[in-house]
Amino acid sequence: MAIQACSADKEYHAEEQAKVRKMAKYLGIEEDVVNQIEEICISEAKMREKRIAVMFPEGIPY
Repeated sequence: MAIQACSADKEYHAEEQAKVRKMAKYLGIEEDVVNQIEEICISEAKMREKRIAVMFPEGIPY
């Protein structure tokens, strides 16, 4: 959820990544797991953008 929150502005800056990794380490989450979660979040965001482009080719109406 932290990665998604940091990416809410459509960017996931190096500073945000460092903070996420620091907290993950504190929680005992291995870096490999964090990498996998980041990949999933990025993939989901790209899929959402594709879905919106198909559903609303002229832009989101709201």
